[in-house]
Amino acid sequence: MHSLLHLALDGVFVVVIAILLALFVQHRPGGTGRLTRRQWLAWLAVGVILAGIFISTNSLYAQTV
Repeated sequence: MHSLLHLALDGVFVVVIAILLALFVQHRPGGTGRLTRRQWLAWLAVGVILAGIFISTNSLYAQTV
């Protein structure tokens, strides 16, 4: 159960990071404020990749005793 909870939290983290990245790109200063569906999906894919990197490198800096 403990690992399922962590996997669920990681999944939520991935979705949130992907959506926030796409929203920030859409509303960036100097931008047009409009993204096509293809651009949205591309930025969501980039967000999923970045979140995957965040999650996979999270344990690299954990303190060991």
